Amino acid sequence: MIRESLERKASRVGRITPSAVQTMLIQLARSMATTGAPLPRQAALETWRLSSAIGVPTGLYDAALLAECVDENQSRCVDFYYGRERNYAVACLALGWPTHLRSATDLVAAAEPVLQTDVGVDAVRWFFRQPQYISQLERHCEGLPRLYCTAASKPVRAVATLQAERC
Repeated sequence: MIRESLERKASRVGRITPSAVQTMLIQLARSMATTGAPLPRQAALETWRLSSAIGVPTGLYDAALLAECVDENQSRCVDFYYGRERNYAVACLALGWPTHLRSATDLVAAAEPVLQTDVGVDAVRWFFRQPQYISQLERHCEGLPRLYCTAASKPVRAVATLQAERC
């Protein structure tokens, strides 16, 4: 459902093709996963290799994909318009966690690097609340206790347990 929403919004951006919008969102999500959010506007532009003279394409704001905000230093920043869309973009588009559901070890290796940021923790928390991913992981990892798969409120503990299980 989130994927379809992002695709509909991407088609409304205007001068940028939907596939280019998706690439931009993936790049932004990957950057946010490792550095946090909101991302300073200049860092977003550097991620996309755009000059500050060009700026963030306004169509991304108009389509409600991104929002402009300020950080604690009153610097202009960029974030996803909705947190759940950012979580999906980080977990599924940028980091490809659904492709790592063959074993708990694979998933831990994929998720562990981003647990240093709130964005990464939020993405793990979101991911472990999605029934389709939990059931797929349970099918491929028979030794994985259901309790830890559904412990979405404690993602770091869940990932540590996944690592210990080594199913």
